[in-house]
Amino acid sequence: AGSPVINAGDTTLTVDQRGVARPQGVADDIGAVEVVACPASPWNVATEAELNQAIGCFNAVTTAGSYTINVTQNISLTRSIAIINNSTTGVDLVIVGGNHTIDGDETHRGFEIPSPTDVTISDLTMTRCATLLKGGAIHSPGGGSLTLTNVNLTHNIAGWGGGGLASLGPVTITNSAITHNRNTATNGGGGIRMDAPGSLTLIDSEVSANTTAVSGGGIYVHSGAGLTVRNSTLSGNRGVVGSAIYSAGTLSVTNSTVSANEEMSPNQLAGAIVIASGSGALDSVTVYNNTGDPLGTSGVAYAAGASGSVRNSILAGNNSPSADLRCTASTVVALTRNLLGTVSGWSAGSSCDISQGGNITGQAPNLGPLANNGGPTQTHLPNAGSPALNAGDTTLTIDQRGEPRPVGPADDIGAVESQAGSLTIVKKTVGGDGTFSYSSTQLGDFRLTTQKKTAQRTFAGLAPGTYNVSEAPTQGWDLTNAICSNGSNPASITVGRGENVTCSFTNVKRGSITVVKTSAGGDAAFPFTSTALGGFSLTTVGGTAQRTFDNLLAGTYDLAESTPAGWAQTGATCSDGSTLPAINLAAGEDVTCTFANTKGGSLAVVVNTTDGNGSFGFTSTALGDFAVTTSGGTGQKAFANLAPGVYDLNEVVTSGWDQGAASCSNGSNPATVSVAAGESVTCTFANTHTQTMIFFPLMAKQ
Repeated sequence: AGSPVINAGDTTLTVDQRGVARPQGVADDIGAVEVVACPASPWNVATEAELNQAIGCFNAVTTAGSYTINVTQNISLTRSIAIINNSTTGVDLVIVGGNHTIDGDETHRGFEIPSPTDVTISDLTMTRCATLLKGGAIHSPGGGSLTLTNVNLTHNIAGWGGGGLASLGPVTITNSAITHNRNTATNGGGGIRMDAPGSLTLIDSEVSANTTAVSGGGIYVHSGAGLTVRNSTLSGNRGVVGSAIYSAGTLSVTNSTVSANEEMSPNQLAGAIVIASGSGALDSVTVYNNTGDPLGTSGVAYAAGASGSVRNSILAGNNSPSADLRCTASTVVALTRNLLGTVSGWSAGSSCDISQGGNITGQAPNLGPLANNGGPTQTHLPNAGSPALNAGDTTLTIDQRGEPRPVGPADDIGAVESQAGSLTIVKKTVGGDGTFSYSSTQLGDFRLTTQKKTAQRTFAGLAPGTYNVSEAPTQGWDLTNAICSNGSNPASITVGRGENVTCSFTNVKRGSITVVKTSAGGDAAFPFTSTALGGFSLTTVGGTAQRTFDNLLAGTYDLAESTPAGWAQTGATCSDGSTLPAINLAAGEDVTCTFANTKGGSLAVVVNTTDGNGSFGFTSTALGDFAVTTSGGTGQKAFANLAPGVYDLNEVVTSGWDQGAASCSNGSNPATVSVAAGESVTCTFANTHTQTMIFFPLMAKQ
């Protein structure tokens, strides 16, 4: 205050040496530094300059208390962030990220904390920050405590260890992700580097895909430093010695997963976790699917002189022929109730004796893939039949996901406590029984054959997870419903811990309609109309014909016959009692509808006369009275489309004519003429004209 340089300058530069915006007053301050008039905390920052200014304000604080910087926008750096440097006792800094991102453009360093200031950072992503030294995103060499909650350090670079973070003080990381960071030089720590006397506590967090050309692809712990890992997952990290963790200090790992980490070059001390010196205690840890030196270790390696314990942990299923656990003659390691694959460097009676402590050896762990099985981090869930189930022993009361343990008669070995569930597939049918095929990626293919319209199959001992079941189309059936008791879709069925899920598939059988045509008295083509089935025709041969319509859905179908001329429909019935023209087809029903037709007959009455022509009367109860008039000695009258039956013909006596013989072509008596279906009968009547005689009297000749 009072300096003649304040508000006395003039420059086109918009920031000072620290990155603080200038001018702050009516004019620029002369020199490299712009004096900042600081408002009271909290400081809201939306730009790089505002962030640096807020840090400058914090550095100037001399009154004990907690001070807050709120990041309100994403910030892209054009220079390294101002150093956080306040040594005043009782002063600490809280940085609230608001779920925003600070991007270092692969050029600029993130937070540097050389003073013993306690710093808390939350809800912030630090990405692409870079330094030639330690700690690309955050470097805390001052010894103050550093607390990260919901923080994502990703794609950051360091040239001297700790691509994401490096510290000499106590660090607590909770519910955070340290991913895709790298160390480009020969010091260890692709993701995190802890130097003495620092200590790191990692809780409910992920350390993955970090890389270093030397030790500690995920985390490097120097001699004299410490690391505690709880409920966390380290996966996909790469390094030379300790692809996930290299520890030369004090290491404790509980309820955590170490998976798919890879050693980058041959080294017999290689391994996903390497305890180079000091101690390493593992309790309920899953070390699985890691890759190491074929002549060395892919799982956990205890170097000469190191000590520790492994309890209730899976060290198996890592890349063969590497050892899943490596001990040495001078290693002091207690092994209790573990599932162990290949173990090198042990002998009976030694401190690394796998034959003691109730360990399981020589069995595949049978684990599911690294996946979201609940909880904040990914895990390997034991599959049904895994030797890890109910075979462990630990004093821990929860697993990595926070689920209670044990669930069964004993703890499950490893980071995850599993309770097997079951899945029951129920087949229901409407309209009959059938055989139905199913496929499932997890359960395999199977078939269900219904009896009395139901069938089922239960798959027990299922690990919690997602299962799929699909039904293949079945000829003549429609799948009308597929539902699971817990609301899952059969294509993605969620089976929880100990959950018994039932998925029901309902199929309705299709039916058929058979149209049968019978004809009496001959054959013909008979047309039918139907809105539902479409128009069609049936032509009888030998008095019969039929057509079947199959694969029909249940419902009402219309059907009517158009009767041809000369035919009479004498019957139309359906096997299920439906009243035509409406057919009520139930699911799976096969209905036969029969249409009977009779062809009409004919009767011709022929009158033949001798010695003349005349008109001859007939009486008939069936046909009515009629007359036949001859011409040229003959005449006839025809009656067509007669129903089969008996017809009577009686000729009336005609004056002047003598009735002769009367006969019918089918042998019937004209008084009772039998006309069959389609029959043509001719009945002939003969009449002779009587002669008129004239008598002349003879007179006797006188």
